[in-house]
Amino acid sequence: MTYYLIDDQGRELGGAEMTLAGLLEDVNDLVVIPTKDLTMAAIENPELIIFGNICDVRSQEVSQALQQIVSYSEFVKIEFDYGFIPYRGEIPYKCYVGQDYPGPEATHQEIARFYKDIRERAVAIFFMSKEQMKIHDKYLGKGLSPCHVLSSCFSNHSLDRMKEIRNRDQAREGWIVVNGCDRWQEWCKGVNNAVSQATNDGVNYKVVETDTNDELLELFGSSEGMYMLPNIHDTCPRTAIEARLCGANIVVNENVQHGKETWFNQSVEEIHEYLKGRKDFFWSKL
Repeated sequence: MTYYLIDDQGRELGGAEMTLAGLLEDVNDLVVIPTKDLTMAAIENPELIIFGNICDVRSQEVSQALQQIVSYSEFVKIEFDYGFIPYRGEIPYKCYVGQDYPGPEATHQEIARFYKDIRERAVAIFFMSKEQMKIHDKYLGKGLSPCHVLSSCFSNHSLDRMKEIRNRDQAREGWIVVNGCDRWQEWCKGVNNAVSQATNDGVNYKVVETDTNDELLELFGSSEGMYMLPNIHDTCPRTAIEARLCGANIVVNENVQHGKETWFNQSVEEIHEYLKGRKDFFWSKL
């Protein structure tokens, strides 16, 4: 059975890329096509097309191929953020444009039509959190396609690795704030907010940057906790989940959109079991 994944294929350590890798790790016959390289000639008799992030539309040929797929093929959509909004979110839009987001029809009608077509024709649409799904519904309407909250997904290896880290008999010292990879990401992730809160709380903390995900997990395993106070709607940030699964405490704000969901406020073992079942949940809805 041949599956096609169409996705922007962004940063190697990006949450969307890592979720897709975990979700599809057991798929043997998978063809990955970066959005910018998409043509109808690149797709041959797919059983199912999986859309990840699809904002990297650089040509009319890509746009036409996407519309044709949505019109005639079996597909599912995994929503990681707010791709129908310029700058990919209400808050970044206001930051760049200087006014509230007025809705898709007022900003980019072609994208609005495309996302509304997805909501009418997808086999299923998956979201990272309930709050994210509410914002999509607010601007795009309910549609006909079944919608589900998937949450972030992890590979079996990652889940096993975090379990091993949290079960270690080791001392934990200090708190950490995870820095962004550039100035924009630093602002989005609310690094200054986290630093201010940690300072006000009087805890020993440090701002960290890592080259690999495994380095970050090791830091979580040796720390008391992590502060994460983003300035934007962060639909289901992996770092907050990873910190908990490595046994660390977390301080988050309302922009961590999965933060109040039932599964995330259970014991670490229950969170582990919930996430372990997300791949089966995804495939069961197809």
